[in-house]
Parts: sequence; structure tokens; C-alpha cells
Amino acid sequence: MNAAVEWYHGTDARFTDWQFPPPPLPEKKGLRPHSAVFLTSDLTLASAAGQHLCTAQLQPSARILDLRRLSAESDTMRQAVGRAELGNHCLWTHSVVDWCVGWNSGETMRFAPDRSAFSARLASLMPPAELAKAGSRAPKHQAAWLELQNLTRDWIELIAVTGRDLGYDALLANEVDRHRPGPPIACPLLIALNAKALTSPNWIFGSRGR
Repeated sequence: MNAAVEWYHGTDARFTDWQFPPPPLPEKKGLRPHSAVFLTSDLTLASAAGQHLCTAQLQPSARILDLRRLSAESDTMRQAVGRAELGNHCLWTHSVVDWCVGWNSGETMRFAPDRSAFSARLASLMPPAELAKAGSRAPKHQAAWLELQNLTRDWIELIAVTGRDLGYDALLANEVDRHRPGPPIACPLLIALNAKALTSPNWIFGSRGR
């Protein structure tokens, strides 16, 4: 991996140094926090993530795992994630080929439930969560939306914690952007797991947003 690649981070907060875990933001109330920092080389995706935009590069000494590559190291990561209860119920951990394909498409950032009773409950949350996304303020609709949001965050956190436990400073993957005009696009994603991964943030004037 070229350490000179510029990685962008969109945020509503300004800071001088990366913090792990990042400090919680008031607007994220009710959502479980992440312990990692997420960056992308796609300027459009990063600009939509917050009012401020900064860049950083990977430290040359950082230990990095590219989850998009079909490798023994990535498969070890898949198996470790699958040993957790949540990971065991996710289809992405059931096949090394699906795991790799999903990280290339960006779909692995989204939890894919199996057919267990655990996942049946998640399916029951979808209709009220969709109503919340459509604007409903009904408490049961909002609660369903929050639970599904936290499921996704728990899944991503499991990936970050597992990567850190395996000794990595950062993970490389792709994330799907479905919000820009046109078809969904897979954008490069850097999951920084600790302070050894990144150079200091370099702030860019303004963020274009969407």
C-alpha cells in the first residue's frame, strides 16, 4: 500500500490529534460509539460526512491488513470475527470468498443476517425502522430504527476490535456510497485502529457536503 495516498476524514468536530476512541458527538446520542477512525480516499464521500474535512496519510511503519485481498491473513480475520456471537450470525463470515467479494463491493460493511431466530427478530424491525426513515416520530418506530443502527455499529465495531486484537494498526476495505447521483459506488475505506496508523490531521478549508 502506498503510504503517500491522501485519506480524507469528514467530521463536525475540529481537533489537533487523532483520538482512539474518538470522543462521542452530541448528535450521535443513543448510537453506540466506534473505537476506530474511518477515512476514505473518495473526496465526495468524505465531504458528506461532516462540516469539516481533513487529510492524513498512513504511517510507513503501520501494520495494515487489506481485507479486499483473498489471503490467509484476511481469512484468519474472518474466522476470528465469526467466533463472536454476532459474527457467527452474519453471512459474510461463513465463506472466505463471500468475505473477500463483500469487502471489494463494500457490502460487508452492512450486517447480512443468517436464517436464525436472532436474525428473524431483525427482520421484524425492518418495517417500523423504514417508517422512522420516512419521517415517523412514533416511539416504537424510532426505537426500531435505533436498534438496527446500533446493530450495524456493533458489527463494524466487532471488525475493528478483532483487527486490533490481531495486532493490526489499520484495515483497508471498501464502503458502498448509495447517496450520490447514479448507481451505488464502492469507495476505498481506511479503518484506523490506533494512533500508530495515521499522520497528524491536515485540515482543508471547508467541506462541500451534499
